[in-house]
Amino acid sequence: MELKAFEEFVYIILVNASQTASHEEAQVTHTLLSDLNAFYKHMITDDDIVLLTEEINALRHYFGIQKIRYGKRFDIYIHDTADGEIFIERFAIINFVDNTFNSLLNRYECFFRIDISVVIKERTILLEITVDVKSEKEFYRKSFIKRGGRLCTSS
Repeated sequence: MELKAFEEFVYIILVNASQTASHEEAQVTHTLLSDLNAFYKHMITDDDIVLLTEEINALRHYFGIQKIRYGKRFDIYIHDTADGEIFIERFAIINFVDNTFNSLLNRYECFFRIDISVVIKERTILLEITVDVKSEKEFYRKSFIKRGGRLCTSS
């Protein structure tokens, strides 16, 4: 089976499994499979450049999966982005947030809250992550330069 056909096969199986879980009223399983399906679709796209809103939506699905995996260990709030015409390298934001998230999991066994914002300015995009652990705050940032309707990381 060719790779593209295999990817499509996996995608269809995830859709069918999600629908089956919904029909069986297995809500947690349905949510997990729906998030996995949406995230997988983002993973296998042929596009190296995606809309910022698509990247943020994939990030939401990623954290939907992680919430089921880790339970009540963390909470997350991802602010909406206003501009739908900004493009970004696929997984640029997700990779940075995933690295930050895994670092937090490795350092803390207690509950923590993550707040993610994307600030769009005239020439730059700033990803800001604020983490609240036992009323102590940690801050993480990564900036992107806006060029010709596309974003390139500045680091």
